[in-house]
Amino acid sequence: MTPGVIDNSLEGDVAKACINHKDAPAATMCHQCHVPVCRSCTTLTPHGSFCSSECSIQHREFGEKLRSGEAKAAGGGLALKLFLGLLVLVGALATIHVAARRGIRPAARIDLIGFLLQKVGGLAPGPTR
Repeated sequence: MTPGVIDNSLEGDVAKACINHKDAPAATMCHQCHVPVCRSCTTLTPHGSFCSSECSIQHREFGEKLRSGEAKAAGGGLALKLFLGLLVLVGALATIHVAARRGIRPAARIDLIGFLLQKVGGLAPGPTR
């Protein structure tokens, strides 16, 4: 869609009515809050069509934050950091378990996976070759 031009092709089979004027058909959707608005309620800017000046300002400010790198996903990558940390932990535990199964005594003392398998599955401890 070209900014500053009213879009007459609304999605859906049913024509939507303006959020402010229920008897007026919507001419476009607000670029910020996505409500249908008629021609008289549409605020046209270089950034698109909006239902109000407040939505226009919010859209512009968010775009500026996005370009400057301020706007990040919620958590700022915390989920990715937690996942990678968990992956490293599981890898370390697996490495210790393999070393313990090969008969390396220091690893056998801290083999958490072997301990859990022994408790849950009744497996015999000790190295296997």
